[in-house]
Amino acid sequence: MNNRFFALVKDHLFQNFVLVTAFIAFSFPSGNYHVFSGLPFQHSHEYTWFVIFLPFIFSRRVRRMYQVVLVQRNGKVGRIVFGVSTLALTLKIVVFAFGVNDGFQACYRSLPESLPNEQCERSYENFLFQENITRFDKQLNFTSNRRGITTSVANIREGYIENWHLSFFNSGRFNYSPDIEGNIWRQRLPFSANWSGEIVVQDEQILQLSYTGEGEISLDNKVFIMSPSYAEEIIIEMPVDRGIHYLQVEYIFDDGYRIGDSVVPGPYAHFVVQDSDDVSLQAAPVNLFWHIVGWLVD
Repeated sequence: MNNRFFALVKDHLFQNFVLVTAFIAFSFPSGNYHVFSGLPFQHSHEYTWFVIFLPFIFSRRVRRMYQVVLVQRNGKVGRIVFGVSTLALTLKIVVFAFGVNDGFQACYRSLPESLPNEQCERSYENFLFQENITRFDKQLNFTSNRRGITTSVANIREGYIENWHLSFFNSGRFNYSPDIEGNIWRQRLPFSANWSGEIVVQDEQILQLSYTGEGEISLDNKVFIMSPSYAEEIIIEMPVDRGIHYLQVEYIFDDGYRIGDSVVPGPYAHFVVQDSDDVSLQAAPVNLFWHIVGWLVD
């Protein structure tokens, strides 16, 4: 009787342990280059599976059905699920430990409300603050059609489109009153962005950079100065040879515009690098070994 009871308890604990292991393996973060990359979720597949997991947490009936499945064939199904989950979790830990991600390392900073010790702004995309950066940007293509208007800035309901995704500015540090002249206009927050990473160029060509703002861009040992330009876009041509190159960008946008200024400000931040086929410049992809690891996890 006691042996039977302890066996049931042991099976019950193992079944719950399998469920917990599978959920941890699913949600544990790894790299952003494969589908089931864990937190933060980036793909619809991940959200779908997360919703599938929820009934196991809130429904006893579903958990009992799940336990029946695991004990089939003398518990072989349960051991397979546990083995697969453990392998996936181990691989994700390895990817996470080596910091393997796809994209340029991007560090965004606020100019008027900078964090102590020149820290980068934090973001949900990199909520564990890997590499001490804000996030990984897969391509350098940031545009905006925002413009300013001279009168009654506080009452403007200006339509605009931009893809900078500066969600980290949704903080109380940036709640400037729109009714006080001389304040920063929240729609034109000054900021800096630094990008670094490798690029792969298939053929000798000329990269084209268009921007509003200022800064400099380094391509291996060549440095291209982005002279201050806030009224219109500037285009810089950068010749590059075939092969792998290291790219580093220091970009600043601060046109000095403040609420109440009589001068009409120009376009908002714009920074785009394209190749000779007008394709946005992307960071070098992760190598084949890590792609295989990500495929195994998926």
